[in-house]
Amino acid sequence: MKFLSTRNKNIKMNGSMAIIKGIAPDGGLFVPEYFPKIEKLDSLIDYNYKDLAAYILGLYFDDLGDKVKDIAYKAYDSKFPNEVVVLKENDTVFLELYHGRTHAFKDMALSVLPHLLKASLEVNKDNKNILILVATSGDTGKASLEGFKNIDGVRCMVFYPKGGVSKIQELQMLTQEGDNLDVIAINGNFDNAQSAVKKIFIDQNYKNLLLKRGYELSSANSINIGRLIPQIVYYVYSYLKLVKIGKLNMGQKINICVPTGNFGNILAAYYAKRIGLPINKLIVASNENNVLTDFFNSGIYNSNRNLIITSSPSMDILISSNLERLLFHLVDGDTKKVKIAMEDLKNKKSYKWKDLDKSLIEAGFATEEDISNAIKTCYDNYNYVIDSHTAVSYSVYKSYKNRTSDNTLTLIASTASPFKFPDKVLNSIGIFKSKDDFKKLEDLAKLMKVDVPKNIKELENKKIMHHRVIDPKNMKKEVLEILNCKFSVKVPATSANIGVGFDTFGVSLNLFNTFIFKKSETFMEDNLVIDSYKKTFKYLDEDIIPISVKIKSQVPYTRGLGSSSTCIVAGVYSALFMMNKTINKELALDIATEIEGHPDNVAPAIMGSFVISLKHNEHIHYRRFELNKNLEFLALIPNFSLSTKDSRNILPKMISLKDGVHNVSRAALLTPALVNLDKNLIKVCLDDRFHQPYRKRLIKDFDLLKEKSLEFDAIATYLSGAGPTIMVLSEKNSKTYAMLKDYINNNLKNWDVKKLNIDLDGAKIIS
Repeated sequence: MKFLSTRNKNIKMNGSMAIIKGIAPDGGLFVPEYFPKIEKLDSLIDYNYKDLAAYILGLYFDDLGDKVKDIAYKAYDSKFPNEVVVLKENDTVFLELYHGRTHAFKDMALSVLPHLLKASLEVNKDNKNILILVATSGDTGKASLEGFKNIDGVRCMVFYPKGGVSKIQELQMLTQEGDNLDVIAINGNFDNAQSAVKKIFIDQNYKNLLLKRGYELSSANSINIGRLIPQIVYYVYSYLKLVKIGKLNMGQKINICVPTGNFGNILAAYYAKRIGLPINKLIVASNENNVLTDFFNSGIYNSNRNLIITSSPSMDILISSNLERLLFHLVDGDTKKVKIAMEDLKNKKSYKWKDLDKSLIEAGFATEEDISNAIKTCYDNYNYVIDSHTAVSYSVYKSYKNRTSDNTLTLIASTASPFKFPDKVLNSIGIFKSKDDFKKLEDLAKLMKVDVPKNIKELENKKIMHHRVIDPKNMKKEVLEILNCKFSVKVPATSANIGVGFDTFGVSLNLFNTFIFKKSETFMEDNLVIDSYKKTFKYLDEDIIPISVKIKSQVPYTRGLGSSSTCIVAGVYSALFMMNKTINKELALDIATEIEGHPDNVAPAIMGSFVISLKHNEHIHYRRFELNKNLEFLALIPNFSLSTKDSRNILPKMISLKDGVHNVSRAALLTPALVNLDKNLIKVCLDDRFHQPYRKRLIKDFDLLKEKSLEFDAIATYLSGAGPTIMVLSEKNSKTYAMLKDYINNNLKNWDVKKLNIDLDGAKIIS
């Protein structure tokens, strides 16, 4: 399946690349080149939500292959109730989509998007960091922050209109914790924020500047096709559930009514129809910002009006981005028509459209009075409490039904919890007990006979983490300033020497030191990281910029796992970043080797995987290899250290010709042996005579642990770096790790064993 730009069919990408890019290079939105069909809807009747999600994601993102099932199962885990989609049945059916972590329907798609994005990067072998820019009218912001919190390689910045979201929505965002997250208020409305974000996406020079800093842009708004497609699932699931409980017959049509401002949620219902869901009418429900209602009733889209602040702020939008996708489909992909309309919208704030499908789409809007009446009616008649957005939908649906006498079963999307908008809900029902915002939540809880959701109740005492307020025209400058202000570098542990590969061979392992840097007035620390940072500036003849660093350490110090190299590499990477230079790995390797003296540890820390390296005439020569995927590294780490000085001093000053030939011949064959997992040859090739026979004298239990490892079916062992860590090579799924762990726990309390895998990426700036 390919995805095309709504403005140029020649821009065509696989689904995974469309997810990474977020928006097409010409400013258009990605759409599927065709709609796949559900062959037999009734065959899906017993699917749980996760399996149905995997099925539908697989129809569109076929280049992700088997990964889609894993994505669906990770996304819809314990943070959702078992049912995921809750149907509340009265004379209509309410589809409660707000049972995720942020109590809004956005959770349903934004729980999937981070996993889709990660899988897309893996498929495309893209090691760049992703910068997520989000414009939000309330709910998308919090859902994005939760979805991308502390995900390596992703930085997420959310922009929201100051005064344009509810108190609870704002607190949800401003109290959000996460090292890779930023929340910025703008002086303006949602359309201002969305326009500023879109301008960044189509500014190629600015995007190139971000790429130099190691960041590729992407989006979490519904303009990202990876956010839109997962929303199809809950409409299909709801239909099947209604059939299963006997409310519908298979094939019987339904109406779907959705409160919408940016047109994403109802567009997902349209996509559901196009793949085979029996839908009679799509009912577009707007609040007093009724630009969509006017469009569907007149064919004229006119955003040249004042934005009205309402009690349904997530719909306070005048430019509905996702409508562009519908226009594309209505004219069978005539991108010229779409492009003209979008240019008119940009330049004239309006456009005319003749090709509307009035047989499918109905549109209406609700005033503030209508919203209050809908909330009160639902409570009085059914003892059921709905929020202000759902009330917009209910009001518009009732108006449609009275006007048409259409008795088709209607599914109303209930998009947010009443607890996010307690003022409007309580006032509509006629409860005015409390003035305090959080006491209102208790009043609402009594009304609904439930507890206030824990993560909403906790907002009262949570610390405000984000304080920035900007003018939207300064967004580009602000993004760069935030990236400069604080960033992190993640560097893997390394295991060097590897038997016969003395000062030459090294492998990168998935144990990491993370270095958190902040711009500073002066240097606050004096350590190897800062020393390497300063030396990098001197190497490139640049003026030094003061910086501070904190370290989150996993790599044990002076244990032969490259802890010093992680500091050197972090210092080099942070200096290049602060100089606004592209993170060039060859340049970083040259500088790091200059500081370290030899490249065997810094080379794999930078390049990832297994690296053979040497220094010749001030130049570093290296080759990187990917070892057999079934090879596993078991690090036997003692609770004592061994200084590099001591381990160097014990080595002989000269070696015999016989020992030299012995090591050289084995070094030549070790790499193919590791690549092909030739176990017998690995054993032979790891028989070293340069350093291990001497250094092992400094390590009590070396011979014992080597003997036990081989007894427990290990392939071979070697001394990691200068020691004292002993590295055991084993085959994945063997019993070696379990047996070694059990033996060490019972007999050698001063040793620990860690199961490690090869890190393929090397050092990276992660946020």
